[in-house]
Order: sequence, then structure tokens, then C-alpha cells
Amino acid sequence: MIQAVVCHCSVVELAFLGTSNIAVIPPGPSEHSALNVELQTELSYHFREWLPPPSSSGRQSPVYWFVVTLPTFQPLPLTRRPTPFSHPDWLFEVKYDGFRPLAYAGPSGVRLLSRKGNRFSSFSELCAGIEFSLYARHAILDGEIVCLDESGCSQFNQLLFRRGTPTFCAFDLLNVDGKDLRALPLNERKCALRKVLPDSSFLLYVDHIEGEGERMFQLACERDLEGIVAKHRLSRYVVEDGNPAWVKIRNRRYSLLTGRDELFERRYEERGAPEIGWDTCAKVSVAAAI
Repeated sequence: MIQAVVCHCSVVELAFLGTSNIAVIPPGPSEHSALNVELQTELSYHFREWLPPPSSSGRQSPVYWFVVTLPTFQPLPLTRRPTPFSHPDWLFEVKYDGFRPLAYAGPSGVRLLSRKGNRFSSFSELCAGIEFSLYARHAILDGEIVCLDESGCSQFNQLLFRRGTPTFCAFDLLNVDGKDLRALPLNERKCALRKVLPDSSFLLYVDHIEGEGERMFQLACERDLEGIVAKHRLSRYVVEDGNPAWVKIRNRRYSLLTGRDELFERRYEERGAPEIGWDTCAKVSVAAAI
């Protein structure tokens, strides 16, 4: 996925993005015509710290085009468990009810992408808020787009029908300023995540409790939340044997689940969709224009 193009420079130091993500294209008329002038101006501003000074001889330096690509990751899947548990090596988080994208924040802005690579294009204000607030030039975050009420509870219908203000609830950090964090244990990734998240209405750090999963699940049910997510504190952001999976434990009495499949079916059939059901959630969100 091409995230940014940097132009009009002979040498650019972009170590924070990782050299493996930079392709150097020799100068030529074909590259010039392929670039968007507005994008060039924007990126020249963002990368002014790394642009070389003018030549002392007054001669024009050779121009190279640096195509910077951000790595594309897959969200870590959730397994399910019918009953809660407690264990000192596990962290327990609230399961927010919304849409789960990965947030790609870079010099050209913020993109929210689903696990299939579809862009959540209806959240432009949220993307701008994340870009403005984040304490990092480049980051890839895992989280949930939600609308919260005054008590901090998810209101899914407010999100779906665009009647509330969306917030990105971040619970993991996969990459920051070119450093791949996926091989680090979860507790270290969450420490790094907290450092890049400000106190903002656009971004919320998803906190956790340690060990007390059963008690947390009880409280989630009492407050009519969707459920909780259990994560081993040393788990890495990879799918492989020996790496503990994330576990979703759903509140079976969660009131906002009632009639949801029927809602998606009705709204999506109105648009002539070839398929319906829970998997259409992201598409409905993008299509909703209410």
C-alpha cells in the first residue's frame, strides 16, 4: 500500500519509517507526470526536516522520487469462550461495541482499514483528529471505532446511524516510527501505546485489569456491556502455535445485540446487496448516510 511520495530531494533521511519501506525511483518524466502536485506540496511540508539544504554552488541537485510504503498488517483474530476465567498472567479489557479497523497514521494522513483492506471513508473527521492528536509521526494502531455515552458505554446504533461523535478506542500498537512491535509481549506494547496517546476526544486508551477476569465480566454484565476480551500479558501480535490467542467472552444478555442481524439485513437489502448478515457490518457503516 503506497502511503506517501516524497519528491524534490537528492537525499532523504527517513530512518523512522524503516529503510525496507522506501523505494528510490530514478528521476524521469514518467514519474513526474504520475505524481499529484497537491500531494507533493503536502509531503514537502511534512518532510522539511529531512530535506537537504540548497547546494552552495547554486547548481540544482539531482531529483529523486522516494516512494514510502507502510506495512500492511492483518488484525489479530479473536477466539470465543462461553464463560469467564481468572488468571494472574492474563489481562482483561472491556469489549467495546463498534467497528474494528487498523489505524494507519503517516505523513499523508490517517487511514482506517478493515481486515479485508476496505477503507472506512465516512470517518474523515475522526481521521483528522487522530492525525492532529497522536504523539507519533507514524504509527499503526489496533482498536475500535465507537460512539460512547456519558457513562462511557458503547452505543452501537448511534455509530451506525451517525448520530454521535465517533472515538477510536486503541488497545494495541503494532508499529511506531518504523519500529515493528508485533514481536514484543503485550504488556510492553501497551506501555508504548499509552505514550503515544494524548488526552483527546478522538483517541481513548483501552485500559485493563490483571487477573480478575470473572469479576470484570460480572461488572460488564451489570452495566450492560458487550463483554470482555482476555489477553495473555506476554502474547505477541502474531498467529502461531504457542502464542496465546485473544479470547472474547460475550455477555449473552447484552441488550444492543437484539435485532442487530435483522437491522443489517433490512438496511443492506435496501441497497441491493448480494450478501447480508454480520459480515456486512463495515460495508453498512461506510454506506450509511443518515
